[in-house]
Amino acid sequence: MQSAGALGARAAAAPLLRTAARAQRRRANSSSTSSKQHTRTRLSAIAQPRQAQPQSTSLSQLLEWARSRGASVDRVAVERDVLTGEELLVAARDAAPGDTLLSLPEQPPQQPSSASLWLTPSAARAGLLAAAKDPAAAAAAVDALEPWLQLAVYLIAERARSLGAGAGGGGAAAAAGASPGAAFFAPYVSSLPEELDTPLAWSEAELAELEGTQVLATALSYRAFFDERFAQLLASPEGAALQASGCVPAGALSADALRWAAATVRARTRADLAGEGIALVPLADAVPHRRLPSAALKVASQRRGGLLGGLLGGGGGNNNNANANNNRVLTIEATRPLRKGEAVTVDYGPTKTDGAVLLEAGALDASPEAEAAAPSLPGYSLSLSIPPSDRWADDKRGVLERAGLLPEPSDPGAAVDFLLARGGHAVSAADAAEFAPRGGAPALAALAAREGRDPLPEELLGVLRLTHLSGGDCFLLEAIFENEVWGHLRLPISPANEEAVCAAAADGARDALAAHRTPLADDLAELRVLRAEGAGGAGGGGGGGGSSSPSSSERAARRRALALRARVAEKEALEAALALLEARRASLETLEFYQERRLKRLGLVKDDGSTTYDGFFRDSIA
Repeated sequence: MQSAGALGARAAAAPLLRTAARAQRRRANSSSTSSKQHTRTRLSAIAQPRQAQPQSTSLSQLLEWARSRGASVDRVAVERDVLTGEELLVAARDAAPGDTLLSLPEQPPQQPSSASLWLTPSAARAGLLAAAKDPAAAAAAVDALEPWLQLAVYLIAERARSLGAGAGGGGAAAAAGASPGAAFFAPYVSSLPEELDTPLAWSEAELAELEGTQVLATALSYRAFFDERFAQLLASPEGAALQASGCVPAGALSADALRWAAATVRARTRADLAGEGIALVPLADAVPHRRLPSAALKVASQRRGGLLGGLLGGGGGNNNNANANNNRVLTIEATRPLRKGEAVTVDYGPTKTDGAVLLEAGALDASPEAEAAAPSLPGYSLSLSIPPSDRWADDKRGVLERAGLLPEPSDPGAAVDFLLARGGHAVSAADAAEFAPRGGAPALAALAAREGRDPLPEELLGVLRLTHLSGGDCFLLEAIFENEVWGHLRLPISPANEEAVCAAAADGARDALAAHRTPLADDLAELRVLRAEGAGGAGGGGGGGGSSSPSSSERAARRRALALRARVAEKEALEAALALLEARRASLETLEFYQERRLKRLGLVKDDGSTTYDGFFRDSIA
């Protein structure tokens, strides 16, 4: 089982994709452009976490709540989508690239130290203890939880207290005997959706629509992890103490509630706020997802700059002081000119596939703009590692370490990650992350296509050649080549090695495609029907605050459409990669291999392929 920190289903080493495809199949089987248009941007084509329920906090109320607590929100306003009626954040006035639209400090100025605008583990702890009848027992129980689980338990407690109390939630806290401090985030908690579109919340029948995908394999790993952790908590003394001490209302801590809370924490946590620095930032997490966004989310610290990385975080204990001396600030900045009234959107995962964003955030961009950019979007996530059974495994990992592709020293399971674009280009995850400020993997793939680069980058082919290096080619692993072997691997080594690379990679892509129940052609036909019906491929999901919950049939239709789009993205990337690999395999005779390059460097072979000593054998006495 993968840990909670594992965000993508990982293909195991080589051959390319094959092991991952088989693992996915086993897991699946065991689981049964005018200004007017800009002013009223249609977000109905974006599947988002559904925001509001009939008595929940509206986006307008949440904006005022954040303003009253020191957030800088004057450059945004709330308007209703003319097509869906849902609320969305828009630019309050024209904005230029780089303009700050939202500024949300963790600790706003002129606010008491206890009034954090961000829901951090320490804020969740304070809220839980404020409601406790026995603070000492509650503190011991809360401090035993992982940071993400502290947040999840707080959401459960506040949600239970807020039942029947309207949007403010404070009345319920008072009625339950909790102090006002326990209800500080009540308006935010009541704004959270009851239903999530992340596959973590799907039924078994709905998950079956994802059969063969990386999304399904990872979702099953997540669910298994969460269910195991919840069973431990519910059976533990800490779980009993949380309710006995009064910090969680009696009966509120259930498996269903924990699943909702864990999925909510995962869906609302952006990549820049995770790990030990995990936090939920009200209002910022209500900005919808777009692949071609109008803004970007940034996190900085007044003490140290840079972004904070990680996932859900691990380990228990009290992490209350993780950021005690750092007042972090989240800003949302315009990335292009915005007109007054244009929707504020961000890309939840510029270096992630659509499937990964759907799994993590319950969001998928099905807008016409995303459709047009589809060839540049990442569709399949690939992780390559050296099989531990390889005779030369240590030497090969050493090559990757010296090339800077793996940390030094690396563990036997360490992998180099790549993203396969739906149009055929592959990029390394590291390059995509470095390129994130300019659009991440989509922008990098589009640049590579424009510049006419090989769609299979040297780095990817180099790792594959190293993986399949065998026989006489292993002389390159000798110590004398230590400083230059990676340079050699970025170019073809031998016909046998290149044939092995192309054959194994192509077979792996075919295996991954065969894990799906339907061919790509059928999925594309179904997608065309959805578009013709105006469903946008997103099943009617929207990004603002809805006035009513969807019916079960509407929800099922929406999730089928989301699964369809996730399948299409993966299959398009795999089929594009397969075509490139087969074309390369068919043209091996046109490639120049190591021995030929070496003889040219020694001056023994001319550019036309003839040797410089031909005349000696023809004209001399030899």
